[in-house]
Amino acid sequence: MLKRWKNQWSKDEDEGSSSAKRTATSAGLDDAPSKTDSIQHTKRRRLEENTNWPCERIVLYDPVMHEPSHILLSKIICNETQQHPFFVVYLATAQRVYEELGTCASNLWWKRALPDIERQLKLCAETDDSPDLLTRTRNKARETINRFMYILPNLNPYAMGFNVSPKFLRLVQTLKACEPVSKGFRAIVFVDSTLVATSLLELVRMLNDLSSFTPRVLDTHRTEEEQMALLEAFANNEFNLLFATTNTEDLDIPRSSLVVRWALPNDYLSHAHTYAHTAGSSSNIVLLAEQQHPVQRAVLERLSTMPTDLKQWGMEASYTTFPPATLEVLRPFSRPVSERQEGQHLTEPVTGVWIHPSSAPLHAYRFAAWFGAQDRIATAESIQYDRMELTTTFTCVVSVPGLPTDTFRSDAAMSKAVARRMACYKLCSYLLQHGLFDYKLFYPAKPIDYVPPPMPTLTSTQQGTRLYTRKRPHIWGDYSYQFDGVLYPTIIRADIVKRDGPKFAPLVLLTRAPLPDLRSVGLWFEKIVEHVPLVRAAPLQISQGQIEQLRNYLVRLLRQLSGRRDNCPLENIAYFFAPLKPKLTWTTDIPTSAVDIALSIDWDGVAAGAAGWSIPLKFGSPETVEADVQDALIKDRPGEFGKPFDIVLVRPDLTPHSAPVDRPIDDAASQSLLAYMQARSSLTITDNQQCILEVSQSTNWFDHLTPGVSGRSENKGKKYLIPEVIFKSTIPASIYRTTFLLDSIMQRIDELLIVKELNASLFAHSLREDLLRVAITSHAVGHEFNYERLEFLGDAVLKLVSSVYVVATEPQSVGMSPLHFAREALISNAPLHACAVKVDFPAYANLRPTKRAGWIIPNFNLEDDAGNPQLPNPQNITKTSSKHRKKKKRRLFDTDATHWAGDKMIADMVEGVVGASYLTGGKDLALYAMKALGAPLPRALHWSDLVRQAAVPSADISAPIKPTTIKSVERILGYSFNKPFILGQALVNSILPDVDRRLTFHQTHRTHAGVSYERLEFLGDAVLGLLAVEHIWSLSETWNPNVMTVFRASMVSNKTFAALAVHSGLSQYILIDERGKESGLERSMKNYIQAMNTLRDAEEQQARRQGRPPKPYWQDHLPPKPLADIIESIFAAVFVCEQFDTKAVEGIYDRVMRPFYEQYLDFDTTEHPFDALIAKGKDSGCADIRSVRKDAGFEVYLHDQVIGRSENRNPHVAYRSAAATALRSLEDDLGLLGRACGCSRQ
Repeated sequence: MLKRWKNQWSKDEDEGSSSAKRTATSAGLDDAPSKTDSIQHTKRRRLEENTNWPCERIVLYDPVMHEPSHILLSKIICNETQQHPFFVVYLATAQRVYEELGTCASNLWWKRALPDIERQLKLCAETDDSPDLLTRTRNKARETINRFMYILPNLNPYAMGFNVSPKFLRLVQTLKACEPVSKGFRAIVFVDSTLVATSLLELVRMLNDLSSFTPRVLDTHRTEEEQMALLEAFANNEFNLLFATTNTEDLDIPRSSLVVRWALPNDYLSHAHTYAHTAGSSSNIVLLAEQQHPVQRAVLERLSTMPTDLKQWGMEASYTTFPPATLEVLRPFSRPVSERQEGQHLTEPVTGVWIHPSSAPLHAYRFAAWFGAQDRIATAESIQYDRMELTTTFTCVVSVPGLPTDTFRSDAAMSKAVARRMACYKLCSYLLQHGLFDYKLFYPAKPIDYVPPPMPTLTSTQQGTRLYTRKRPHIWGDYSYQFDGVLYPTIIRADIVKRDGPKFAPLVLLTRAPLPDLRSVGLWFEKIVEHVPLVRAAPLQISQGQIEQLRNYLVRLLRQLSGRRDNCPLENIAYFFAPLKPKLTWTTDIPTSAVDIALSIDWDGVAAGAAGWSIPLKFGSPETVEADVQDALIKDRPGEFGKPFDIVLVRPDLTPHSAPVDRPIDDAASQSLLAYMQARSSLTITDNQQCILEVSQSTNWFDHLTPGVSGRSENKGKKYLIPEVIFKSTIPASIYRTTFLLDSIMQRIDELLIVKELNASLFAHSLREDLLRVAITSHAVGHEFNYERLEFLGDAVLKLVSSVYVVATEPQSVGMSPLHFAREALISNAPLHACAVKVDFPAYANLRPTKRAGWIIPNFNLEDDAGNPQLPNPQNITKTSSKHRKKKKRRLFDTDATHWAGDKMIADMVEGVVGASYLTGGKDLALYAMKALGAPLPRALHWSDLVRQAAVPSADISAPIKPTTIKSVERILGYSFNKPFILGQALVNSILPDVDRRLTFHQTHRTHAGVSYERLEFLGDAVLGLLAVEHIWSLSETWNPNVMTVFRASMVSNKTFAALAVHSGLSQYILIDERGKESGLERSMKNYIQAMNTLRDAEEQQARRQGRPPKPYWQDHLPPKPLADIIESIFAAVFVCEQFDTKAVEGIYDRVMRPFYEQYLDFDTTEHPFDALIAKGKDSGCADIRSVRKDAGFEVYLHDQVIGRSENRNPHVAYRSAAATALRSLEDDLGLLGRACGCSRQ
C-alpha cells in the first residue's frame, strides 16, 4: 500500500523513501546525524540485525500562514464583541484550532462552542456588574455565529479558498497514500488534545476523498467502559481510523498498520508507546514536522538517538517490567503541554503537578529510575497481572523493592492497562503521603488552553509602576484541606542558635503536605548570620482532637505574637506549630525515614496553650516561686493582651511591703511595692511575706531578614512584681522567643519554595536555585543580596546571544544600524518586560520588603470584635486629601496577593535570570532560559541552531592578505586561523568598496548572502563585552553594579581598544586602500600611533620614579575609529572560526588583553575624575563643586574659584581633563578646600 506514496508526495520528498535517513534529508535536516550514526556501535548493530522494526518516516509541512486566505470568524467576533474579557479564552482556543487545522476548522469550532458560550454567559450575567452589556455581547456573538456562511474544506493549496492548514493537508495525503486495501487495516493518529481530535474528526467526515475511513475519537473524557467498548470495536474493524489523545497512548490499543504522530512525542517513553501500537515491519510510523522549526528539529534529533532496549520494550508491549531507562532518558524534551483533566488526581505539593491515573505510570517510572540511582534497590521492579476467575477483569501488582511497603495491588479493572494505571496511582499516593517523591521528578505542563495574563495598567501616580498578582507557594494552597489524619513535621532547630542571652526552643512545623528538603535558613542577628537547620521527620499520625488542639495553639501563638485578632477555620489552615519535650537529642544527618517524633511532641504543652492565655503564678517561699518560673513568660494581666515579661531574678530579700527599688519615694503611694501597685489598680494579697520577682519587658518584634538591623529591643529598665497578683503564660518563654523568629523563617521558606516552583515551571529544574533566588530578589527587600550583579552579567550574555542570533538570521543586513535595531528589538527593556508578563514571571519576583507585624499565616484573616473578617474597603478613603488618599489606596490594595513593580525592574530581573543561567550552564542554558522567558527567538532552540544558520563564510569572497601578515597576527594572538580568509575580512577597513569587503555569514542551500566588515565589528563588540564582564566579575564579589559599569565602560571604550591595538602591534596590519590614504585616514593613524608610543613611555618612566602603577595614558586623545574596530573584528573572526565557541577567544583575551588591563586599569584610574571630585567634596562637607562649559572647553569651580580648566575640540576630552586638573589641584594643595569652602561652617 505504501507504493502509492510516491504519487502523492512531491518528488523532492520522495527520493530514497525507504530509509529514515532520506526523511531527514527531505526535512531540510541534511546536516543532522542519521539514526545509525547517533547510536553506539553495539546498539547500531542490534538495530540493523532486527528486521521487525516498523518503517519510520518524517513528513514535512509548511508553517501556517499568519494572514488567512479565507474569512476567519474569530476576527469578526473579536471586532463585534470589542474584545470583551469573557471571550478571551474562546478567541485563544479558536486561534489554536486555526494554527493546527486552518480557517475551516476554526470557523466550525465556533459553531460547536455556541451552546457552551450561551450557557457560560448566562451564568456570568447573574454576577456581572453590567449585565445589559453582557447580554448585548451575547446576542451579537450568537447572531454572527448563526448567520455565518460555513464552507467545506478546500485542499487545493494554490486556490484562493484554501482553508485548511498545511499540516492537515499532509495528513490527508498520508492517509490517501495508505488508503485501506484490506479489512484488517487500522490507523491511529495521536494528537495532544481533545480539541484537535474532535476538529480532525469533523473535517475528515466532510471529505469525500477519505470516504473509505471511518473515524472515531479516544480521549480521557470517556469512562472506562466507553473506552473499552471503543477499543473493542476498533479491534473488530468496526471503524479503521482512531484519533487518540496522547494521554491514552499507554492503553491497550490494537496494533495498527499506520501510526501517525500529529503531535511529536515529547519524551522517549511516549515514542516507545508509539512502537507498542505497531505490527512490526508491516507497519509504518509517520512523524509530522514543520519545516525549519528548531524545536521540532531538536525533537527529531533526540528521537533518532532513542535507546534500542527502550524501543524493544515498547515493541514487546507486555509491560511486565518498568522501562529500561535512566532518569535522564525519561526527562521531557521540552516543557510539556497538556490539557486539563478533571476527576481523581493527586497533587505534588511543590510544583503543583496533578497526578491522574493516566499519568501515574510515567511518574512511577521516573521514581523507580531515580530510586534505583540511589543504590537502594536489591532487585528489579516488576509488574504482574492476574486475571480474575470467572470474569474478564484484571488486577495488577507493582513491586518496587527497597520501599517500606514495596507492593501495590490495583482494584479489578477491565484491562491490563487500566489495572496498571491504578496500581501505579496507588504507588504515587504512597510516595506522596510519605514524602518520598522528589519534586525534581515533576515537570509542570503548560495548559494547552493557556492564555497569557493581560498587561497591567501603567499607573503614573505610582511612579510608572504596575500592580501584579503575587505568587505564593503552591504547597499552602487556596483551598479547603480534607484532614486525613496525617501531618508532615519539619523540626525548626532554633535551639542551636549561638547568641548571648536567653535561648530559643525548637519547634515543629506541621504541614498538610510534605516540604522538600530545605536543609536550613539563614537569619540575621544584628550583623551575624545564623543558619537554623530544618530537619524533616517521618509523617505523623494524629487524631481529630489533636489537630483541633493544634489549631487553638496556633491562634494563641499568632495573637500573642502580633497583637492582632487573626483567625482561620480549621479546614483552611495550611500549617501548625507544636512544642517538643525538653532535653531531647537531635541529629541533622540521619535519613528522613529514621526521624520519628511521634513520642517527642509535647502534647501537654499544646493542650495548655490551647486551653487559655495564662494561669496564676504560684507564690510563697522563694523555692516555690523559683520552681514555677523556670522558662516562664510573666504577664501582668490574665487576658489576651497582657504585657509579657522575662524573669530576671527571684528576690527573697524583698516583700510586698519593701520600699520600691531604684525609684524615688515622693508620696504615700510610693512607700512600698504593694502601695505603688494599689495606687494603679485595685488588688489585694493574702501573703505579706512572699518574695518579689524582678522582671524586664520581653523582647519586641524585630527583623531577622535584613543584615545590620538591630535584634535588641529598647531597654525599658527593671520592674518588680508581686507573684500573687501576676500570671504565667501558657506559652513557655523559650518558645515565645522562638515565635519571634517564625516570621523570618517562614518568609525564607516561602522564598525557597517559590524559587523551586519557578525553576520547575519555566526552566525544568535546570538552573541553580541559589542563583535563581538572587536573580528574582529586589534590592527593596533588604536582603544581603539582590539581582543587580547578576543583571550586570545577564545584560552582556543577552547582548552576545542576540547578536549571534541577529547575524545568523539577518543575512541581508549590512551596516551597524540595521543590526543594532534588530538586536534592540530583542533585548531592550520593553520587549523583555512584555515577554516576562506573558509567562507570568512578575508573579514569582520577590519585591516586597519585610514589614513589622507583616506576617500573616496563609488563609488567616483579621477579625473585628464580633468575629467577622475585616477586608479592605476602598470607599473608606473618600474624605482624605489627594496625596494621602493615593498612599492609603495603595496600602489597601497592595495585599499579600499583589505587589508593585516598575517595568525596568522586571526587565532587569529577566537579565538577572539569564545571568544565573549562564553561570549554571553556559551560553546553551542561557539561550534556553531566554526561550523559556518568552524571548522572540523562533529560529533557535540550541546554540547549535545558531551555528548551523550562521554558516562558515566563503573563501572566494575576501580581501587579499599577505601570508606574512597572517603569521604576524597569529604570533601576536597565539592562535592559528583555520580559515585565514576570515582574518582578511577582519583587517579590511570599511572605507574599501563593497565588492572587496563582502563576507558570507549565512548559507542557505546554494545561495550566499553578503555582509560587511561591520558585521564582524558588531559581533566582536558583544564578545568582548561579555569577556570584559567576566573579567570584572572575577575581580571582586563585593563590587556593586555601578562600580562594575564604570570599570566595563573603561575597558571596552574605543580609546582603550585603540591604545590596545597600538600596544599589541595589531594596528600596523590594518588594510587601507588609496581612498583611505587620500582621505587622511592613514596619516591620522600614524600620528595617533606615534603619540601613543610617546605617552606610554613617558607614563611608565614617571610611574617607576614615583613607585606607582602606570595610569591610562590614552584618555585625552581621540583615536581614529579603525584602530578600535580592529580589536573587535579580529576577536569576532576567531569567534566565527571556532564555530561561535568562546574558548579560543578567552585564551586570546588572557594573552593579549588581560595583561594590558591589569597593567594600566584599576578602580582608582577608571573612575571619572569629576565623580572623584564630587566624592572628595562630600567627604569634606562641600556641596558647591560644579563644571561650566566655555566656548573652547570646560572650567571647574569650587564655589566661585576656578580650580581646573581645559580646552579641546572634543567636549568629552575637555570635560575629563578639566576635572582631572581640578582633582590634582585639591591633591597638591590640601588646604585649598578649607580656604575656599565654607559649607561645613555654615
